[in-house]
Amino acid sequence: MIVVQIIAFVLGLVITLGTLFSAIKQTVLPGRKKVRLSRAVFRFTFRLFRLALRSGSEPLRESAAALYAPISVMLLPLTWVILLIVGFSAMFWGVGASSIGTALSLGGASLTTEGFLAPRGGVQETLYI
Repeated sequence: MIVVQIIAFVLGLVITLGTLFSAIKQTVLPGRKKVRLSRAVFRFTFRLFRLALRSGSEPLRESAAALYAPISVMLLPLTWVILLIVGFSAMFWGVGASSIGTALSLGGASLTTEGFLAPRGGVQETLYI
């Protein structure tokens, strides 16, 4: 069981750091850069729009296509938040959260300012901060 928890912690750390680096590259660093996570979100959204735009009249397709960019840009921060919650949850479970549900609650609470669940133990408290 301890090996699985170590793997979960490392995987959570990789997800969290990868997401943070992606967000920093995308929003803070100047210049043209290729950010894999952003490209994946934009490609996924484009495929959904392409499927939805196959049928319908020309004006309907044009108005729906105009929504592609704003929706894609809004989905990117949402993707970052979801991945950060998943990454922190995996790390909390890896350091001894009693269940996956508790780990998800701790992961969500540590990312937001709600603080509805208190961590137990020194390592969990460090992650929570």
